[in-house]
Amino acid sequence: METILERIVTHTRRKLFLRRPYSEREILEIMGKRKGSAFLSTLQDPARVHIIAEIKCASPSRGKLLHTGEVPRVLVSYREGGASAISVVTEEDHFGG
Repeated sequence: METILERIVTHTRRKLFLRRPYSEREILEIMGKRKGSAFLSTLQDPARVHIIAEIKCASPSRGKLLHTGEVPRVLVSYREGGASAISVVTEEDHFGG
């Protein structure tokens, strides 16, 4: 029996297969490896503890977590709480975009 995560991975792979491949430039931008990336320089600062906070509007196992109008408040609380970076889960079908 397939787990929720396995179903999501299978579904996402099918969707990505149907899309055009990313260019090398797009991949570098997505991965944050451009020269002068604020993301990488922040995480490489040895003087800080680095926390990557995650935000998603829904979860396959718990359903709706946030309304989109709540996102700005949550992001501010992450920043005030010391998050070095924020992971935004944008998969539409299982995580609410």
